Amino acid sequence: MDLDISAFRAAFPVFDDDAAYPDAMLSGKMIVAKCYIEDNSCTFDDSCRQYAYQLMVAHLLSLSVMVVAGNPGRVVSSASEGPVNVSFSEPPSKSNFSYWLMTTPYGVELSALISVSAVGDYYGGDQSMQAFRRF
Repeated sequence: MDLDISAFRAAFPVFDDDAAYPDAMLSGKMIVAKCYIEDNSCTFDDSCRQYAYQLMVAHLLSLSVMVVAGNPGRVVSSASEGPVNVSFSEPPSKSNFSYWLMTTPYGVELSALISVSAVGDYYGGDQSMQAFRRF
């Protein structure tokens, strides 16, 4: 799966600035995004897979911007000024991957897309039963 840079910039105009987001940067994030969004994913049709891929690229770019700005990508629940105290709240999530997606709006949207595209329901309280799906 290849990502059309001009289509990506049109879908996500916040990344339209060629100087701030050069094509080489986008290409690099596209390579990494392929590690997360598989070409042969059975849960997405082609258009949904392409949009999921674009969302992952936008998520990775947003994380890069946050790191450069010194933002840890976490929700601040309280802060003090005296001997500087900052507390972070963890968003509700079932896994580290889910938590990681919740750190940007694009990741949140991708998480929702993945959730509605999932096929079947898992059942069984034991972890060994989580691989079985009910259709």
